[in-house]
Parts: sequence; C-alpha cells; structure tokens
Amino acid sequence: MNCIHFLNTGASDCIIIESCGHFAMVDAAEDTDYPPDKPALKYRGYEKEVCEYLHKNCADENGVVTLDFVLGTHAHSDHIGGFDTVINDDRIIVKQAFLKPYVESGINLFERTQWDNKEVYTQMRDALIRKNVPIYTDFDGYSFKMGEFKITFFNGSYVRRRRKTGENENSVVTLVEACGK
Repeated sequence: MNCIHFLNTGASDCIIIESCGHFAMVDAAEDTDYPPDKPALKYRGYEKEVCEYLHKNCADENGVVTLDFVLGTHAHSDHIGGFDTVINDDRIIVKQAFLKPYVESGINLFERTQWDNKEVYTQMRDALIRKNVPIYTDFDGYSFKMGEFKITFFNGSYVRRRRKTGENENSVVTLVEACGK
C-alpha cells in the first residue's frame, strides 16, 4: 500500500508516509509539556493519539512500529513537540532522523522569549541520542527511495539570514514522488 496519512491533531501537524510496508513520520504534533515560564503555550497535546495511531496502523505482527525516518520540519512545538514521546516509546523503532540544527541566535526575540522552540528541539534531539538514532543535520536536496516513493528534502540546512526570523521561515519541505508524479 502507498499512502500518506494526515493525522487529525488540531492546529498541529503529524504526517505518516507509508509505502510497501515502510513507514516514516514528518512532524509529531503538539505536546502537553511546556516550560513553566511560558504558560501561554498550554495547548492540547496529541502524543497519546499519535502513538496509538502508529501502534494501530503501522505495527508489524509483533506489535513493533519501525519508522524508516522521522523529520522535524522546524522547531515549533506544534510540529516537533510530540517527537520525544514517540521516540521514547519502547515499541517504536526509529532508524534515522533528519533534524536541522537549532540556531537560537538567528531566531527573532518573540520566539526566543515567548515560545518553547529550544526546549522542544532539545527534547527531540536528546531522545534520539538516548536511542542511538543517527541524526542528519544537513540534508538540503537529499533524495532517497522509501518503498515505491522517492523522498526529497529542501532547505535541509540552516539558512543564515540578514534579519532574525521565525522558525517557519526555516522549515524543511518534503517532496514525495511516485509513478513520475
């Protein structure tokens, strides 16, 4: 089967790519933990629902989910907040991760002081390190096959800008191609 699953995670993002028994995850939705000094970030988290979806729809006959890769598109909690929970799940194996470096000095003041970019980035990175998952940090233009899909990443390296921007402007785009389309 070849399909792309867009999970219903409110205003956050979580996408599962499936091709010929291979699975991957692009973003992992909002999380429930937030720094105590940022109470405005108290959003509904979806870690439980994301893990349940993976176990129900992507597990092998032994109940193990194997993700060929995970990609954090950018360091906002509504995109990578749930990754630490997914990665730490004992029944989920992540083979490799694509995660650009978080360069706090390039991020605008509002995001540095009001959002939890650095915290969710650190949680994801540390979970990957604890599980000995290889982390690729520079992958702009990188293409590879996953099942019948060709996957290509764009803006897979930190872009230094003249002015400090938000993480949205530093996002990774994922192109999924099949059958020449």
